[in-house]
Amino acid sequence: MKQVKLTFWSRLGIVVICATSVVFAVRYAWIQLSPARTQAPDTNAWKADLIRASFAGMQVRELNPANSVIAFYFDLENTTTADFRLSNGSDLIVMCRLKSDHSLSSENHPHLEDSVFIPAKNRTRIVISFTRPFAWPASSEFVDDGIRRFAAQSVESLEGFVLFDQLNHVQIELPGAWQKLKEAANLPRNQ
Repeated sequence: MKQVKLTFWSRLGIVVICATSVVFAVRYAWIQLSPARTQAPDTNAWKADLIRASFAGMQVRELNPANSVIAFYFDLENTTTADFRLSNGSDLIVMCRLKSDHSLSSENHPHLEDSVFIPAKNRTRIVISFTRPFAWPASSEFVDDGIRRFAAQSVESLEGFVLFDQLNHVQIELPGAWQKLKEAANLPRNQ
């Protein structure tokens, strides 16, 4: 067998080809194993971290002698650098979050009372309400106790509400803080 003597330039060419092959192989492996490549973005996922909400209060209003409106006040905080709008219409779905199994329900027919504008990096108060039958006490002496018990019963199965803005594909969790209502309903009248 005859030995072939390689020149400097031939050896350099072989080293460059080998090094280039190794670089391309590493780059290809990196791209194939990267998280962006292995997990395709879910285009159906709801954006749930743009708007934060906190419970601000609750009010019972007389609609007529046999019915009441229960209004829930929430403060919404826009954590983004863009203004956000919630239009009170067919593109907005409001549902109750049930305490028992955290499932969603539209049984009480909750709704957003007005359209909402939340400026970037700001807070806005909203009102979610629904109507329930409630015979208002004839005597003003028992109105406060009756309303407290009615309010506590109305929310005992609720964990909160959820807004689904179908236009922007945004989900906003509205957590309830009803425990104080239940405690107040059980207090004796003179406290």
